[in-house]
Amino acid sequence: MRGTLMSINYFRQYELRNRDIVTLAPAHEVNGISIRLYEGLDIDFRKDHVMAQVSSKRKGFSIQISPNNLRAFLVVRPDQNHEPVTREDLLDLLAEMKLPQTPDTLKRVDETLASLQKGLPREPILLAEGIPAHEPVDASFIWNEIFHQKSSEPADDDAGFNFYERHKIVTVEVGTVLGEIHPPVPGKNGVDVFGTPIKPSYTPAPIKLGENVELGSDKRTIKSTSSGQVIIQNDKISVSNVLNVTNNVDFETGNIDSTTSVCIRGNVCDLFRVQSKQHITVQGMVEAAFLQADGDISIIGGVKGRDKAFMEAQGNISAKFINSIYVEAQGTITICKEAINSVILAGDTLDIRFGSLIGGHAFALKNVRVKSLGSPAGVKTVVGVGMNPLIYQQIFELEKNMRKVKEVVEKIQTSIEPLLKHIKQLTPDQREKATELMFKSQEMQTQIDDQKKESQSLLDSLPPYSEIEIFVSGRIFPKTQIFIADRYVTIQDEIKGPAKVVLRQVQGVKELLLINQITGDVRSFISGRLEPETAAEVLNLPPKPKIKQPGAKTIA
Repeated sequence: MRGTLMSINYFRQYELRNRDIVTLAPAHEVNGISIRLYEGLDIDFRKDHVMAQVSSKRKGFSIQISPNNLRAFLVVRPDQNHEPVTREDLLDLLAEMKLPQTPDTLKRVDETLASLQKGLPREPILLAEGIPAHEPVDASFIWNEIFHQKSSEPADDDAGFNFYERHKIVTVEVGTVLGEIHPPVPGKNGVDVFGTPIKPSYTPAPIKLGENVELGSDKRTIKSTSSGQVIIQNDKISVSNVLNVTNNVDFETGNIDSTTSVCIRGNVCDLFRVQSKQHITVQGMVEAAFLQADGDISIIGGVKGRDKAFMEAQGNISAKFINSIYVEAQGTITICKEAINSVILAGDTLDIRFGSLIGGHAFALKNVRVKSLGSPAGVKTVVGVGMNPLIYQQIFELEKNMRKVKEVVEKIQTSIEPLLKHIKQLTPDQREKATELMFKSQEMQTQIDDQKKESQSLLDSLPPYSEIEIFVSGRIFPKTQIFIADRYVTIQDEIKGPAKVVLRQVQGVKELLLINQITGDVRSFISGRLEPETAAEVLNLPPKPKIKQPGAKTIA
């Protein structure tokens, strides 16, 4: 019976001749997308276009409904003989189609009839139109303005812009305002040409709060409750206690400056800087880059610094290998394979027990453990324990200053001594001059005393020489220079280990001794002593590289 609602499926690859009319039985189905159809209605199959229509062969017109039920069109067939379309015909057809006769629809009917009096239209005429649903707007997060400033782009004429400082990873301190939430906007129902409500296709998504963030009292502002990396994922905002870099540190990330630990799953590329208030872990390689950590630095791969890079840690440093880099740690430095042509300063122990130290300068305050020192090719290799050349340089500078000041004091005392013997015979001006010289001499003597205390404090920071050693399990090759405290020796012949080099006092004289760990044989070296005037030349320690990035100021 006419008006019964049923469903069919339209198969998009099913093609009939243009404008063919097929009447479907109530149970007829074809694979594809579903549309609504009333029994007694025909289907007009066109490519990528489906319309439901009422057949009226006598009148030769029909109404077609768009697939989304938002439009109803009058279609007049010019190829059929038909009587003129009347207002009653259209209203009856609207009623059969269950289309509400709204004021807007009735207005369109009248306009259609007026148009038909001028001639048959070539295109379908819009009779009724629904209102589409208004889709909702998801909640959004607006960053604090300070983060826009950090990630600013260079101006077209800004030749001095430092591209290394374009931060795409956001890190924050405790209590930092991250930004604010703009709440979601709900959708609004529409209505189709049949008067049926159309609901929005989805529910608006809110912004969710993850770990280490909180909503402010205004219910819009988001603040961090911990230091770390800001992460926005799946509409959730959180702060991670570890800054995770999933790829390389390069121009995609910019320099890294974090208050939390940093984990880099790729490499640290040339000239980039990574700083952390905690620890740094690099799972790949470190190129000619700059790493600084208040905790430990761990390099799973190796380091190729090309004499342009440095690593500094308040804790320990470990790496698979290092080549041509300046490395300084307050704790232990561990190298798995080899250290080549590098400057190494360890506040505790230097551990290369399974590898080689070839070229460069390596010093540890306590012990050095290494498989081999130097190379068969005779590359000059400097290694020392019980000393930090930077500390010794400070001590020697203080000693040189004290000598200069002491010479001035002696000259002053020599010049005023005769005056003091005949103090009663001096004129007032001479007495005043003598008094000024006496005060100056006393001030300079106080300066000498202060420098003596500072020098002694630096010496006290060094461990007792009886507790330090260099242990070599393999070989020591010629041209290896060994320092223990202020004594040093250059090895002339190859020495086979396992052996250790120590500093001992023999008959009141400090001597460097080589002790074979298998036979127990002891060999004494003829050693030299570091002197303030020649220490810099003997040590010949290369300076720490400076951070140089194109477009940026040089940083020491």
